[in-house]
Amino acid sequence: MQAEQFEFSRVIDVTALSKSGRPSSIEANAEERAQLLERLGLHDLESFSATFSMSPWRGSGVSVKGKLHARVVQTCVVSLDLLINDINESFDLNFLPQKQIDDDLLLDQDSFDNDVPEPLGDGRIDIGDYMVQLVALALDPYPRKPVADLPSSPHARTLRDFLEIDGPVGQEEMGKKSPFSVLKRLKGQDS
Repeated sequence: MQAEQFEFSRVIDVTALSKSGRPSSIEANAEERAQLLERLGLHDLESFSATFSMSPWRGSGVSVKGKLHARVVQTCVVSLDLLINDINESFDLNFLPQKQIDDDLLLDQDSFDNDVPEPLGDGRIDIGDYMVQLVALALDPYPRKPVADLPSSPHARTLRDFLEIDGPVGQEEMGKKSPFSVLKRLKGQDS
């Protein structure tokens, strides 16, 4: 059986970790970032890196703690303009041999503080793909520019148009107009 190939793979041998741990860092090169665009649904991935420390955990396990940094270019869902988002996420991943995970869960369903650890195979972890998964979870699924409005056309109307509000909208301005007055006005336009 052939091992699965990932766009961004950084396999790290964790069999000889000292008790004090091992600091490490990884960074995707231009070719790897280009390969990740389709998987992550991005227009561009300008940078992608992580710094972390690996240390022994629960005997035969490994704890990986660190920070992930990525600069992504996404498409605004309203204006279709490109926008840049910076992702800065802290992470705490734990790995144990599969047998130990199964045994611990069999004895006590609440044996792990937070999440069930990831399985640790042959003493190696592909930390690169875990970082890609963390970026995917951190992405805004509906990226929107802060001042994005629909393109101007006779049929594109925004809430500002219906409420006849100019300038910044606060709760006070919104509260002065009833949503029913907007509906009444819309009903009058259809007739």
